[in-house]
Amino acid sequence: MPKIFISYRRIDTGPSAKQFYDDLSRRFGKYRVFMDTEDIRAGTNYVETLRAQLAECDVLLALIGSQWVNCERDGRRRLDFPDDWVREEIITAMNRKIPLIPVLMNDVQPPEKSEFPENPELQLFCEQQAIKFSETCWDDDIRNLVKEVVKFTSRKSIAENDYSLVSTGLQLLTDLMTEPEVAGIVGRSQERIEQTCRQLQKLELFKRIHDAFHNIETYFQSIVAQGAKSPIKHQKSLFDEQVKLIRHSIQNAEIQSGLRELIIGQLDSTTEAFKVAIENQNKENRAILIGELSTLLSVIPTRLDQCIVSAAAELELERIADLMSELQDILTSGTTQDFPKYERLICGIDVLRQIGCELATRVNEHTLLQHLDSELRTIYAGNIGISPRIWESIQVRARNLLKPPFSETLDNRIKEMEEKEAEIQSALDQKNKTIINDAVAEYFWRLTAIFQNVDSALKDFCNKLSQKTLPRLELLLDLCKRGQS
Repeated sequence: MPKIFISYRRIDTGPSAKQFYDDLSRRFGKYRVFMDTEDIRAGTNYVETLRAQLAECDVLLALIGSQWVNCERDGRRRLDFPDDWVREEIITAMNRKIPLIPVLMNDVQPPEKSEFPENPELQLFCEQQAIKFSETCWDDDIRNLVKEVVKFTSRKSIAENDYSLVSTGLQLLTDLMTEPEVAGIVGRSQERIEQTCRQLQKLELFKRIHDAFHNIETYFQSIVAQGAKSPIKHQKSLFDEQVKLIRHSIQNAEIQSGLRELIIGQLDSTTEAFKVAIENQNKENRAILIGELSTLLSVIPTRLDQCIVSAAAELELERIADLMSELQDILTSGTTQDFPKYERLICGIDVLRQIGCELATRVNEHTLLQHLDSELRTIYAGNIGISPRIWESIQVRARNLLKPPFSETLDNRIKEMEEKEAEIQSALDQKNKTIINDAVAEYFWRLTAIFQNVDSALKDFCNKLSQKTLPRLELLLDLCKRGQS
């Protein structure tokens, strides 16, 4: 969960800062938002407290009103004093390289560099992307600000416990369905809950089928590795178990008819090849079986990969987070003593938004890496040499679209790609075809391995998300339908 530090000048935006504190506390929890007048207790050392909070916060919001730059102390601008607290807060955040968001209140223009003292961090502060905030559009602007804060903090790895926080938050909604106001809002959101359930169900279905084909691939590798010594009858028994699971999974599932027919057709053809190979065990029938298995495993898993990515891309977790936020606004509209009771909901909303951002990043990486992989495969299949023009084209059409921030999986391996790309560019500059071909070949195989890592991580991510959220959403949907009957 993000820890938010609100930086402001009392003479400039004091009342607005208090409203920020109240609204952000309702959304993130009051222990995750810091404001000096609210959180520094009497009798404590305020200097130590401020510096401790600055050292721990994940994001700093700098509220800038019309007097932020030019308000004075002892006849001089406060900003010119080295001990000005707002100045120290900005410098500390810039030195820590944490997200720092200038919030421009009520049409205030961003400060110019010429208005700041000669300090490197303050000068760089002028280059921070600001957001505009209007008191006349407070509700919409605070909602957008919350989304920005979540985006800035969502690059942290999603831990196992985070999925449970979402599940717990959804459970709280289910428990609160006995309250008419909650039931009414959830009931009006039935369509978005149904849509999310359908996409999660698709993810579970495609992952289950994909795992079955992965098991079949293991049997195939055993047949190839052992050659004539392979116990085909035993492998056929194992194969039949996976076929039964696949057929049962797709029987009444929401799946494209073309894909269903392709899967059934390929399974029937491979099953028949197994039967013939067992009845008449010779080299020719074994080769036919291996050919059928090879076709089955080269066609279906690729289509399933596309289905998983498509279902993940259509999963609009933001809509469920918005529903939870809408309910949170009502549930926490009273006094702050309600916060402990609804802390689970607050945590769940924040983590769900983070998971949504992370999922979007992983889906985008998967799509772009697959596109880059296809570009290189086309070159290899056509036995096309790499020229500076072709390499530049690949960079423009595929590689340059892959930009940070990356998922943790890709972030750990992106340097490998960059190093190989530098080698290829150097070889192209030297016009050494042998080095070029070797470097491109190494790059291709390295990219394939990285794509497999990203693909596996995306499936694992979707699987955990589905396991933790689908049962809760299905129960919530069931309560919605009961309320209408």
